[in-house]
Amino acid sequence: MKIYYQYPFKWLLIFPKWLLLQIIRCYWWLIPLNLKNPCIFRISCSNHVFNATKDFGFQSGMAALKERWIRCRPGYQAKFINDNLCLHLIDGSDVHSEDLSEFIIKQYYNSNRKKSRKTKPGILQSRIGEKDTRGENI
Repeated sequence: MKIYYQYPFKWLLIFPKWLLLQIIRCYWWLIPLNLKNPCIFRISCSNHVFNATKDFGFQSGMAALKERWIRCRPGYQAKFINDNLCLHLIDGSDVHSEDLSEFIIKQYYNSNRKKSRKTKPGILQSRIGEKDTRGENI
């Protein structure tokens, strides 16, 4: 009881954090997995924002939400860097295979396997960024 008398407006600091956490929990509970778009990151966007909010507060959670919103879905280009799958995002950053979700990795490798089956034997299958024998980009 003494705490409420010392800090009468403490609930104004706690309420936004609590509300954001409840919104994320409702999102997890109400929307089935088959209706959600799969996240390109290994730790999903909602989990990332939830953990940031729970550990560091409302402002950090909103900053994490803004960061992921900007990076996540506007578009990306898949490429290989040192024989590892990498997504080049529209904001110019790269997401390497250790940070990619399993869904994206499986989807990309399955689509490449199907493409390689359709091609005729003997045709060179190149990847973005590889160089030919003369050192020029393919």
